[in-house]
This record gives sequence, structure tokens and C-alpha cells, in this order.
Amino acid sequence: MTDELLPCGAHDCRLAAGPREMDAGMLFIRCPTCAVLRIPPAKLIHQSVLPDPPRPLSLIMRLLMSMRMLWLRGMVPALRDQSIQIVDAGCGDGQFLEFLQRLGYCHVIGIEPEPERLRHARARKVPVVPSKAAAETRLGGPLAADIVIVWHVLEHVPQPLDFLRNYGACLKSGGMIIVSVPNQQSIQTRLFGYFSAFPDYGRHLWYHDRSYVEWLRTQLPFHVAVLRDFNFEYEIFSWVDSIASAAMRRQNAVHKALKKGEGSSAWHLAMVAVSLLLLPAAAVLSCLSLASGRGSTLTFVVRRSGG
Repeated sequence: MTDELLPCGAHDCRLAAGPREMDAGMLFIRCPTCAVLRIPPAKLIHQSVLPDPPRPLSLIMRLLMSMRMLWLRGMVPALRDQSIQIVDAGCGDGQFLEFLQRLGYCHVIGIEPEPERLRHARARKVPVVPSKAAAETRLGGPLAADIVIVWHVLEHVPQPLDFLRNYGACLKSGGMIIVSVPNQQSIQTRLFGYFSAFPDYGRHLWYHDRSYVEWLRTQLPFHVAVLRDFNFEYEIFSWVDSIASAAMRRQNAVHKALKKGEGSSAWHLAMVAVSLLLLPAAAVLSCLSLASGRGSTLTFVVRRSGG
């Protein structure tokens, strides 16, 4: 990847054209058009998300995803209907798809271009394909979705605006895309910078805040709205990970050990113990950060008119 090629999708958004600036102790380039922060190419380690170990959906993961769905169903009433067509764009290892099927959603399909993660998802016996075109082949016609889920994917996509336009064109009347990204203006990022749980500096291309959502409103022929964030699934875990990572000076220490399976069994047990010790403080901090409107994630919907 070079300074000459990293378009944001609406224009020839060249890295060399934007000024370098520091934010929360990290170096970025700000797009002169959409104002999103971008990582300099030299800092990029790996653009895609590394796969999780192939293992059954654990009780803890089901509990965390239940917290996510409880919040989302309150915000998006369409999710209360288990007969809707849901597309998980960038479904990763298929864990959320498997969870949705367990809940009784009968029309779901995942799209995952990364070959290893695609294999892991298929091993879970969930319907997943490598591209939107493959999804249309599988479905026997144009992709028509009630809900498209883009969950912590947009920050990895080279041309995010084109990505949203592409999936927006697949929405049924009244359908919506639910997008969640790390919030660069969160309290956690302000406090912990590089060691905050979700920036994952070196692996994300883009770093978003509410100003980017405002810009999207001028670019998309859809209604764009930020959801009031009460996603305790991500908030509690992120406070645990941010505090532990900052104390140990190891980026994403808890996440890498407990979700990605890095390190020895003794290290995993140590991270479990650390997490349990930090859990009460993380729960209190989660309530405070969400109440302030500066939670660790930013979730918004892109809705097609009608319905």
C-alpha cells in the first residue's frame, strides 16, 4: 500500500494530500474531504481481522451476543421478526450467524472474503459465501435484505462509501444497514490511546467519530441516524481490555488471549483472573461512558425509505 492509493470512496482521497496529525497519542492522516482519520501506510500491519480459533460457540459468547441483541431489538424493531432476511456483511468466523440461527432467524446469509475465516464459518454449518455476487447465485436472484449487518467491518474496508452504497442498493423498501465501528472520540480512547481496546492501531484503515456520520448524510441517498449506544456487550469488555492492556503495556492483551487464543494456558488463566478482578470497575465505567454519549463504539443505521 502506498501514499498514492487509499481512496475513501467518494473521491480520489490520496494519503499524501492529507496533513499528518496526532490524536490520542497516535499518528494519523486526516482526509481533506470527509475528515475521517486514516492510518499512515507505514504503520499498517494487517488490514483484515485475524481469524478466531475454530471452536464451538461458548456460553460466554452467547451471553455477550444476547446483550447485543437485547439492545438492538429495542433500537431496531424489525429485528423482532425472525422471518426477515438478514445479511451479515463481513461475518468473519460466523459466530454471530450461528447465534442468530439459534435464536430462530431462518433467512440469514453471511459474506466473508477472507478464505480462512470463510472456512471457519462454513465449519459452523452457517450459510456463508465469499462475495455479494456469490450470495445472489446462492439465493437464485438479486440480493434483497431487510437488514444488512456491518459489525466492526467498515474500518477495514478500503472504500467504505462505495461499500455502503453497494449494500444500500440491496435493501428492501424500509430496510436498513446497521453499522458499528470503534469510536475514536470515546472516553476510553482519550484515556488509553494506543492501548484502548478498539482502535487496534496498525490493523484498522479508518478511525471514525460522529463527524463522519454527518458527512455520510451528504453522500448517501438514504436516511442516516446514530443509535443511542447501550451496547454493554462491547462496553464492559472494552473497559476490561483497555485497563489491563494499559497496565501491562500490551495492546489488546485480554482480547488476544481469550478470543484469539494467543499465549499459553497459564496466560489464558491469568487473563481470566484479571478480567474477573476488573469486571466491577468496568461495569461502573461502562454506565458512565454510555450515559455521557462517548462509549467505545459508534453504531448507526443507513435506512432506505418506505416501510
